[in-house]
Amino acid sequence: MLPFQIPLQLVVAGSLAAVLAFVILLKRPLVGVFLLLALTPVETVLGLPFQYTKAAKLTLTAVVAGVYFLCYAGTPGRRIQYRYLWPQVLFCVSGVIATLASSGPANSALGVLQLVVVFSLCYLIAGSPISKEAGVVMLRIVIFAAAIVAPLALLQMYFGYGGYLGSAEQQADAAAGIYDFSKGLFRSAATFNGSNSAAAFFGGAFVVSVLHASLYRRTRSWYAGLAVLIGCAALSTFSRGAFVGAFAAICLLLPVRNRALKWAVIAMVVTVVAGVAVFAPLGELGFLLRPNQGTLSRILAWQESLLIFRDHWMTGIGIYGFQPFVELNWPNRDVPRQPHNGLLKAVVEQGVMGGIGYILFAFAFARTSISSLRGELRGTPRWFVLAGISAVGTCFFLQELFDAGFVAGGSSLAVVLAILLGVQSRMLYPLPAVKQLAPRKVPVRLVERAPRPAVDAPVDLFLTPKPVGGPAAGEGTRPK
Repeated sequence: MLPFQIPLQLVVAGSLAAVLAFVILLKRPLVGVFLLLALTPVETVLGLPFQYTKAAKLTLTAVVAGVYFLCYAGTPGRRIQYRYLWPQVLFCVSGVIATLASSGPANSALGVLQLVVVFSLCYLIAGSPISKEAGVVMLRIVIFAAAIVAPLALLQMYFGYGGYLGSAEQQADAAAGIYDFSKGLFRSAATFNGSNSAAAFFGGAFVVSVLHASLYRRTRSWYAGLAVLIGCAALSTFSRGAFVGAFAAICLLLPVRNRALKWAVIAMVVTVVAGVAVFAPLGELGFLLRPNQGTLSRILAWQESLLIFRDHWMTGIGIYGFQPFVELNWPNRDVPRQPHNGLLKAVVEQGVMGGIGYILFAFAFARTSISSLRGELRGTPRWFVLAGISAVGTCFFLQELFDAGFVAGGSSLAVVLAILLGVQSRMLYPLPAVKQLAPRKVPVRLVERAPRPAVDAPVDLFLTPKPVGGPAAGEGTRPK
């Protein structure tokens, strides 16, 4: 949710920066997309509030979308086969209906505006010329953005959020015990607004770096090292959804020549995990489940969501309406303030139509990912881009089984997914080549009537046109 009370100086400065960015990006729209991907981890830094950074990135997203509209909306031969169109339209329409029926329409209307901006960028990128080289650069930016903040996540796990290791907001949350784990450890969040957001981003970047290391031999050792670093950062978040998403994405997408070997490795990992869970003492592994911090709170959140949906199943309570509704109706209960599930968030805040839109969105992603990889040759840069996008989306959607706000909305991760899904749609259905007119030929009669050079004039045997009737005057054998 964006702040309504922003200092006038920041509004003026932000407007001038947006206009300047718009003018600069008109010549290089792709730079704006790269910048959005690189700024993904920047959510809460030092004393900068999260709401301000979110407002700034959403403004940049709107600027980039406007630039893409002016540059590519009128492209000749532009034809988009965009499988995400109707789910996203249904999601926005349900948001409008929920806003009209909401008791707090201002916040819900702002949420609808965020959906429109992010989905519009996805659609406009799908209609723009994107090469596979640009797609590779985008995925590498995701890897490097995660690798830059990964050391901070590891330091937070061991030393907490004191000093320069955490922002002002993170230190306040740490004092409230939000990041407390067990065994003297802390749940890391790097520069994200929470551990779950950091886990989803680290999980997706980890799978992409593994795919990069497996396909590109020259830089295999470098990206393997980055994969280890990012994987350790993902572990430091202690997010179960990120573990499930990363493991599922690797199982589905890791390319190996011998499929039997691939499934043997997967079976071995599953067997080891199951053996540890069965034979290890419960007291030693119970802290991994976080029963007091994660499991029970999510069960309560899901029960609350079902109760709210039972009474407001048609229109919902409005986008960003879950927390105010809970605080108004259960003020004295120690219950969560968010649904902790993407589908439940959609049906509670946007009604049954929003839930249908969310399911269709997930189905369209699965269908598009499968069809994009089924006929693609493994080991090529184009396959790497399509597989990397499928990996990031898989991590985000599976993470939303335990949290929300990663695939739809105004969050940084939703912007990342929108950009990548636009690239996926464009690479799956490339723009048709624009027909060019053939060069006009010089009529023969004009050549026949061309004046002949004088006998004493120098003659270029390779450039002077020959008359139809015979050799040109003065033409003879070429001197040796």
